[in-house]
Amino acid sequence: MKVAIMQPTFFPWVGYFSLIKAVDLFVFLDDVEYSHQSWQTRNHFCISGQSQWLSIPVSSSSTTIIKDAKIHNPTRFLNKMQRTLKQSYSKAENSSLLPLFFDHIENKNIELLGEFNMEVIDFFTRYLHINTQFVKSSMLEVEGAKSDKVNSILNAVSASCYICAPGSRDYMVDYGLDKFCCPVQFYDYANSASVSNVDKYGINMSIFDSIMCYSKKEILNEI
Repeated sequence: MKVAIMQPTFFPWVGYFSLIKAVDLFVFLDDVEYSHQSWQTRNHFCISGQSQWLSIPVSSSSTTIIKDAKIHNPTRFLNKMQRTLKQSYSKAENSSLLPLFFDHIENKNIELLGEFNMEVIDFFTRYLHINTQFVKSSMLEVEGAKSDKVNSILNAVSASCYICAPGSRDYMVDYGLDKFCCPVQFYDYANSASVSNVDKYGINMSIFDSIMCYSKKEILNEI
């Protein structure tokens, strides 16, 4: 069974979904340290015709673990995000998806950062007809840090191959690739950048932007 492990980030770029598509089981690493002003809480959207950060506010009293971090005033945040994105993407090719997405999220009544990010990721994964299964690392009750934790997760889910994001290469090589319980492959994200609007904005935009601007077929052909 091919497995990938990633933190649940805020509207991640389309390459994240390419990685999801490449595996049988995707593990949300939700029981590690929460990092303020990281991909966990913000990403790039087209607002007023320009690439701008959109962030999700997290309560200052939140713990340092992703799964326990609380959204500050979730109703206000969701209303503000909905107004901003509906206005910015009202003329996008797939703007008809806007009310469906926001109705889905509103009905979940989510108050935690990790749960919000995972729900958004799950929504767009299913929209793209990707059938990969999800599990939270916090449900596996494994211990350790960094590569030790990753190895424990792989053991817990009986992984036959670990498909790993290239950004993890250095610390994994330092740990020793031969120490992992299964072979490790570093993913190259296929042609994901071609449907991330990087040519237009100079940066990979969020999955929301890709979904609004490209058809489902165009995205699936590239990832």
